[in-house]
Amino acid sequence: MKKIFALALICVSLTITACGSTGPKAAAQSFFTAFATLDFEAARAVCTEEGKASLSFLEAVASGMSEEDKAEFTKRYSVTIMKVDVKGDTAIVHYTMPNDESDQSIDLVKENGQWKVKFKTEL
Repeated sequence: MKKIFALALICVSLTITACGSTGPKAAAQSFFTAFATLDFEAARAVCTEEGKASLSFLEAVASGMSEEDKAEFTKRYSVTIMKVDVKGDTAIVHYTMPNDESDQSIDLVKENGQWKVKFKTEL
């Protein structure tokens, strides 16, 4: 089960959008924090409909993880947001992860006045 979850995470592509009054950085941070702690309900709160479906798949996989594996996951997938580029109703959040200092980015889009995460898994 752990290997399946790790494989799913390797194949995950993220695209994020954040909340209008709080901005894309706050929405991205909310998503990343929720995802790292496997709080799928909180992560869904800042996701598009497509993102919610992808999170449901990962939630099912994560349900078989031990507490030790969950703690390791939280440590491994905690991110640091480096900068945010906003252009109209879209934004790009640049971030790094522990043990991988390369710059990674996530796209964001504003829907109905709120920034939403477009989270997509690809297997």
